[in-house]
Amino acid sequence: MHPGGYSYSRFCVYYRAWAKRHKVYMHQRYVGGEKLFVDYSGKKPHIRDLTSGEDREVDLLVMAWGASQFIYAEGQESQRLPDWMMGHRRGMSISVALHTLKWTTTSRAL
Repeated sequence: MHPGGYSYSRFCVYYRAWAKRHKVYMHQRYVGGEKLFVDYSGKKPHIRDLTSGEDREVDLLVMAWGASQFIYAEGQESQRLPDWMMGHRRGMSISVALHTLKWTTTSRAL
């Protein structure tokens, strides 16, 4: 408790009441593909070694290009710096390849 302030539990009560009255959004404006968001997923998928049949847990690296529908994900041995850096390298090489493609459509709606 702070002198002249609220206790933590009282602050939480007031904050919840305030949050119900206000809709708070985190708007970010940028061009599609301009920003890259990268993090490890909290979930750890399993990969099966086809020769031995052994399941092993991996860390899931996810990259998402903002305001676009491009997502890259890969399972990695660990979250150490070499894995992190190589994941970025592979993800960025895929991104470059995707952006050099010429997209065409036959849709009359476009």
